[in-house]
Parts: sequence; structure tokens; C-alpha cells
Amino acid sequence: MNLMDIFTGIRDLGPRIVFYPKLKRLTGSNKSAILLCYLVGLYDDTADRQKDADGWARLDVKALEGQTGLTRTEQEAARKTLRGIEVLEEKRIGLPASTYFRMNDEVLDRMWDFLESSEHEAREKEGDI
Repeated sequence: MNLMDIFTGIRDLGPRIVFYPKLKRLTGSNKSAILLCYLVGLYDDTADRQKDADGWARLDVKALEGQTGLTRTEQEAARKTLRGIEVLEEKRIGLPASTYFRMNDEVLDRMWDFLESSEHEAREKEGDI
């Protein structure tokens, strides 16, 4: 098997997601960081027509598993963590109930600022700046 066969095989596995391991410092786990990366991208990409006036979008647990590889149980634990750090808001609507989510932009901004400043401080200590 050559390298091109491997790349083709990897593409055939399905979608990939971008994951930033340094987010683990903020979320406490890789699974929560994976979910955060995916939800931020999903929320950003979700057409305005799929969000209500307050920014709520439907969360499809089965689709989320297919996209992230996180099982329902892993998603629930990661969502609990993200709600705990107040970056994720959720509510249940309808019968049968569906889960809706929105990202807390203010908390996300503070998280990014913290990461940027801590990265800057780390580079200064290493003498890179």
C-alpha cells in the first residue's frame, strides 16, 4: 500500500474535525475540547434560518456522534462540562423534546483571550518574543 492509497482510505472513513488540544486546558478533557471545536464550527456554519431570533439551533445527537465519534454518553459528559464553564447553553423544546443549543459568545471571547495571553506569556518565557 502506498501513501496515496492510505490518504484515499482515510478520506473514505468520513468527515474529519479540527481539534485543538490546547483547549483541554480550558475544558478539562479532550472529549470536551473536541465537542467545543465541533459545536463552534457548527454554530458558525449553521444558516441563520436554522437558528431562532435568539440564536438557538437544534442539536442532533446521532449526527453529532457520526461527525465527532463521541458516543451519546461521551457527548452528555462533554456537554455537561461545557455548560459548567458556561460556554454552552442548552434547552429542550417540544414533544417529543428536542435539544437546542447556543454558544455563549462572551465566554468564548474570554476563553480565547485567556488562551492567547497564556500562549504569549509562554513564548516570552521561552524567549521567542
